[in-house]
Amino acid sequence: MAVMIIQTASYPWLLLLAVVLGVCCTYALSLITHSTGNHLPHAVNPGLASLPVESRARQIYPEDWVEGGAYVSLPMGRVRYWLVGPASGRRLTLIPGLTYPALVFAGLLPILIAANYQVLVFDLYGRGYSDAPHGVPYDAQLYVTQIALLLQHIGWEKTHVVGWSFGGAIGAAFISRFPELVERDVILIASAGAIDSVYLARLRSLPFVESIFLLMLKMLRSKPKSDLEEIVQLQHQHLPGFRRALHSTLRSRLVSDTKSSFDSASWKGRRVVLLRGSADDLARPDEMKALFSMNPAHKPAHVTIVNIYGAAHDIVHAHPEAVGAAIRTFWGDQVWVWRSKYEKI
Repeated sequence: MAVMIIQTASYPWLLLLAVVLGVCCTYALSLITHSTGNHLPHAVNPGLASLPVESRARQIYPEDWVEGGAYVSLPMGRVRYWLVGPASGRRLTLIPGLTYPALVFAGLLPILIAANYQVLVFDLYGRGYSDAPHGVPYDAQLYVTQIALLLQHIGWEKTHVVGWSFGGAIGAAFISRFPELVERDVILIASAGAIDSVYLARLRSLPFVESIFLLMLKMLRSKPKSDLEEIVQLQHQHLPGFRRALHSTLRSRLVSDTKSSFDSASWKGRRVVLLRGSADDLARPDEMKALFSMNPAHKPAHVTIVNIYGAAHDIVHAHPEAVGAAIRTFWGDQVWVWRSKYEKI
């Protein structure tokens, strides 16, 4: 099937850059003036860098847990990112989940680097080492603006998007708003938006959002089973902006209401892999199949579900070898994907 795909090269790069910056900065300035009465700069809570270097949080998750780390000051606050791997490699942007910082990709990153990928990974606003802006909704527009400005800062004209859990919902929103910045192939891992529809129907009610938030806080007080779980708890204990970002994100419906992001003409002609663990009770296969069924005219050219047997929702850090193999196989590398099943939809 012949499909026209918008390519960045078809536009003058400076014009495209102006459009992206115009959209992002207009949004950022509108939030700043609305929340601060036209006073700059924007008020923020700082990230983990505000804690002592010897603190438990920074011992588990040091600033330089991987090479290539840097900060960039954006209109909504300072963002910590890491750019690793060969400059000539295929460019990937990894988007983390609701509560985890970039450290969640610690096992996957060396696998991708060894396979000749150049990878951008970062902390979302309100998580890890990135600032938590005050007086703004932590919604799709905030996060996609963060990514667009970050890509502009590092000089990437386009990127492949790989989003895990909540990061899948952000990735979908980014594609729907900035299709010119995203390569054809997309990988969504245990993506929000593929979560059980009955659960989501309840999640859309504000009282249930509050109860979920309280449940998450209770979990944050329980004994952690791993360093990753502990860093989530430590963010809650030591970063005032973390709890605010989490609460605002749940209320924004970004996790639960992704219809507009997936029902977008920006998906037309793309190749998509939906990767999940067979033991994942949140990202169910029937819900994943329904992601692109809303408007046939917008459906990607190819959608494949990859099930990794025995893996749960924590697949990206519990089974990085299987996830890395699935990513490499998607782009034609001859890699055997451990205990997996492919299904075209």
